[in-house]
Amino acid sequence: MVTMDAAHTQIETAQTVVMDTGADYLVPVKGNQPHLQKKTQQLLPIGQFSPSITDVCKERGRVETRQIQIVDTSAQDVNFPFAQKMILLRRHRHYLCDGHQEEGFLHLICSREECSDKQLLSLCRGHWIIESSIHYCRDVLFREDHSQIRDTTTARICATMHSLAVYILGGDRKTRRDTRPRKQKRINRHPGIAVRMVMATS
Repeated sequence: MVTMDAAHTQIETAQTVVMDTGADYLVPVKGNQPHLQKKTQQLLPIGQFSPSITDVCKERGRVETRQIQIVDTSAQDVNFPFAQKMILLRRHRHYLCDGHQEEGFLHLICSREECSDKQLLSLCRGHWIIESSIHYCRDVLFREDHSQIRDTTTARICATMHSLAVYILGGDRKTRRDTRPRKQKRINRHPGIAVRMVMATS
């Protein structure tokens, strides 16, 4: 199973994964594929979320609940190659230290036909680790999912610079609320902070 971020939710990529490598894909559905996103939201509206399986775990001072709802589909129904399942993933976090709670939803599309709900939940969990730790940050900070860059070289340069920025902003985190977006706002007000952060990592 190949999992990728929303930038790779493309018809050509899906065809390459299935036809050229013989693997299956699990990819998120976001704004860079508006027609697919609209179809997914119609099939799995967040307001009518009805999970088929739930997983609860306690780690790092928080209780995390993950749930998924799955509907069968086809490539013809959603106009996306080899699509077999549409998935709505919900994640809820409860921090025990201060009672703070977070909730998030993510739509995904999968090409694997024979797959249990438990297996899909495990795959979605693995994908969300990547999504939340790296790609979510890049989308929040740089709006990568809405990028209109089509030149390959330019896209690679931007991706490299974004990765560097995410790494630097993620360092020297003193509290849970000392997040990358807050650091970015401070840098926008005081650009000299960026120079000191780069020098500290060199």
